[in-house]
Amino acid sequence: MNEFEFEFVNECKRLGFKKSEVVEQMGVSQPTLDSRLKNPTKFKRSELSKLIDLGFVMNGIDQEIKRRLNDYLKIAK
Repeated sequence: MNEFEFEFVNECKRLGFKKSEVVEQMGVSQPTLDSRLKNPTKFKRSELSKLIDLGFVMNGIDQEIKRRLNDYLKIAK
């Protein structure tokens, strides 16, 4: 289990969500969520936003958003 998955599981517990409820709220399949948790760079921007909207507070989400912003800024130069 990687750090992102660990944070996700802890947030599900804190928020009282079952993984299946998160899958439903995000509008993705269970295998899709599992694959995204293993490799957070594969999350779509809209999926990260849905996690935030559900109340997830994770360093992993913040790091991924910052990474994408830095990549965008490098391209924009």
